[in-house]
Amino acid sequence: MTYTVLVKYGEIGLKGKNQNFFVSKLVRNISQSAKLNKCDLERTLTQRDRLVCFFNDSNKELIIETLRNVCGIKYFSFAEECEKEISVMTPIVKKLLEGMKEAGYKEVNFKTKRGDKRFPMKSPEINLEYIAIAKEMGLNINFKNKEDMIFTEISDKKVFIYSSADKVKGFAGLPVGTSGKVLQLLSGGIDSPVSAFSMMRRGCVVDFIHFHSETTNEKAFTMKVRKLAEELNKFQFKCVIHMVPYSVYEMLTMGKIHPRYELVFFKHYILRVADAVAKYSFSTGLVTGDNLAQVASQTLDNMTAVSLHIDNQIYRPLLTYDKEDIVDISRDIGCFDLSVEQYKDCCSIHSKNPLTSAKIDKFEEILADFDMEGLIKESLAQTKAFKINSVKDVEAELNKSENEESDDEEE
Repeated sequence: MTYTVLVKYGEIGLKGKNQNFFVSKLVRNISQSAKLNKCDLERTLTQRDRLVCFFNDSNKELIIETLRNVCGIKYFSFAEECEKEISVMTPIVKKLLEGMKEAGYKEVNFKTKRGDKRFPMKSPEINLEYIAIAKEMGLNINFKNKEDMIFTEISDKKVFIYSSADKVKGFAGLPVGTSGKVLQLLSGGIDSPVSAFSMMRRGCVVDFIHFHSETTNEKAFTMKVRKLAEELNKFQFKCVIHMVPYSVYEMLTMGKIHPRYELVFFKHYILRVADAVAKYSFSTGLVTGDNLAQVASQTLDNMTAVSLHIDNQIYRPLLTYDKEDIVDISRDIGCFDLSVEQYKDCCSIHSKNPLTSAKIDKFEEILADFDMEGLIKESLAQTKAFKINSVKDVEAELNKSENEESDDEEE
């Protein structure tokens, strides 16, 4: 079975002379998402203000997942494609109306967009043809109804017809890969994966840095943060995770930091390490999951203190979000269940009786009395980067399966 899907983008349409760059990246990301989901995408056509995707796949839910994971798509619709003849269009509309009536719809509305002005009938005339069919079937017409609708789009070559029931909302935004690369501080909690997704939705490729308390980088990489990165990879397909052992920090700072400033000092330290990693990995900024006043380290004063002497721009996309909104997004992108799994986060080690309003002068004195450069240098020496390319992993799996089948045939 084949499906024709109309893909509409929103913000991309405002890009003027640069629009082709964003559209081509969107087309590429749709192809990558199809590979990752093992979904048979035959081809994608670029038309004015939209794309048309043709899938040779009978699994409609898989197609929905494939397209919904592509940032930059405002919505998409499963459509019937036909010739530009009213005698061909009306049976399709009748079929859609029959389906809506069986599903319990009592009323309907129609919207026709005549992109090709050479089509002999105007939009209101086409709608009148449809209204007559609906009335014969006992359906009411409600011109104010914006929910239960049948849409007709007449392009230069074809006509596309679909109902509101076949319309799926996407995440909108911009295609990943159109806004540069950033480095996300990834914890094991809810906020940082949502923060990373927020930057992806604005076109950024996101790499990760994680500070762990495991005995080796390799062991830490097999645990929760890798699963979170792989889940987020469905939006961007590949990433790098820089694993930094907490043991270096613990060994070189034990008993040397004022207890009330320990949390602020640690948060400053991880930003300093991330700042250094961003420079040699060519990331153009740091991203945190900070949410204003959510915890002690995220007050205005403390965020000012931890940001001292950081060269890269620090982005905090969740700063003003309500916590419930963050949780809702976490569920929507598929990270919530992973995020709430039990995991020992390094920040929790320093959360006993922390101050909520660091004094900058006092904190500068603490920094001046400590060899921060030596700590960063030693931490970087113990840091290891791990690459994850989800699409290549899928391709390797498919190739392995094909080779095994070939071996079986030879036997």
